[in-house]
Parts: sequence; structure tokens; C-alpha cells
Amino acid sequence: MKKLLLPLLFFLCSAVQLHAIIIVPFVNQTKYRWRNDDGSETAATWRAAENTAITLNDTSSVLRCRLELQNNSGSTHTVNESLEYSSNAGATWTTMTGAASDAFRYQSSANVTNGGATSNQMGTATAGTFTAGKIISAVPAPASYTIASGNKTEFEWVIKPTANLLPMSAYIFRSAAQGSTPLNYATINTGCVNVNVLTKKDSARCGPGILLLKATGSAGTTIKWYQNASGGTALGTGGDFLTPFITGTTTY
Repeated sequence: MKKLLLPLLFFLCSAVQLHAIIIVPFVNQTKYRWRNDDGSETAATWRAAENTAITLNDTSSVLRCRLELQNNSGSTHTVNESLEYSSNAGATWTTMTGAASDAFRYQSSANVTNGGATSNQMGTATAGTFTAGKIISAVPAPASYTIASGNKTEFEWVIKPTANLLPMSAYIFRSAAQGSTPLNYATINTGCVNVNVLTKKDSARCGPGILLLKATGSAGTTIKWYQNASGGTALGTGGDFLTPFITGTTTY
């Protein structure tokens, strides 16, 4: 019995060693920086410092998301030129394709040309030889850019939020299907954007008593009921609200 076990143990150890030397090519997302759409590829102003999130309180702003990508995998890698985002900390990702449900869409710009070359705007701290990337302001091809091992590049996407943007949320961005976890996700925090009361139903009765009020809000919102137009403590939460006992016309 002992003689049979020894070859089996040797086989298992050999299998582990073989698995350990498998290398999967990937590209690191090493830096990000948000820009304003107010100038050319070299002249546009920065909206925030490097690797710093921005906050959106409206959906009218045109943004430019610049990413530095580095290939240290040991082999040439194809970069997917699409941008994708997540609103749930990376649990699920949405690739921007121009779908009606997207929270962000590509935006044409008079300041840059779709497919135009990028230059090194994010410094030399990251190791690697810089090669020109691309400006993306329209839905790109699935994957058409290759980066050699030991090289780095910069891509810049021109985007605009849509009416599907969720309020009070954190969106993170990465170049799509790159095959590795980025070192830095480009991040947008949203304020009270796209917050609207879509429907409301008043109630009436003859004499004092309790009434049921109803309201619905836009996606991602929570309805809260207050006694006053501003300030105070919420009396209820949700689409349905039973009033306290009231004796006259009252607004909530």
C-alpha cells in the first residue's frame, strides 16, 4: 500500500507546480484624473487632482476621464477601448454602449477628435515606455488597440451623465475587459441628481381624522414625509403615509 501512495503524492505536487507558472496577460489601470471639456488634448483644465474622486450635482456637465494603463504582463495585450462603470463597488459592471438605460454616454466634443492620439499628460512616475493612446468620444470598436509589454499609455473618454444617473451613489470606472483589477478606479460621487417626485395623490375627508397620502419618486430615491417645507424630523418614510389625526387642511 505504501508503494502505491508515493507516486500519487508526486503527481499531486507536480500538478501544483505546473499551475503556479501559468501567466495571464493583463493591463494595470495605474492612474486616473478627471478633466473639464474646455480645451484640447493638451490644454484642457483638470477638474480634480490625480486619483481624486469628483462630485456631480447635475447631469449637464461634459466630463473627460483620463486613465493611465500599464502593461507589465510579459506579452502584448489588446486594450478594449470601451469604458465601463459600476454603481455597486464592482459587483456588476456596465459597458457603455449607448444603450438607453446607461447612466453615462459618450459625448462628442468640439475640443477633441474621436480617435485622436493622446500624449503623456500624467507624468513619468509610472515605469514603462509611453506610447500614444486614444481620445474616445463615441461608441468604440470592441478592441483595436494593442500595448506591448513594458509600455504604458493614456486613454481619455469624453462622457456625459444621463437621466439614469442615481443620486447619492458612487460610480467607479475602468477600461472594459482588461483582465485585471485596476490599481485605481476613476470615481464619481453623485449628489441630489435626478431627484423628482413623479406622482402624488392627495386625500380629503369630511371632518377630523387620519388620511392616506401617496407619492412616488424617481429611480434610487426614498420618499420621506415632513410637517414643514424645510428642516425638521421625518414623520414617515416610503410611498404611503398615514397622517396624524388632523382637524383641518394640512400640507406635508
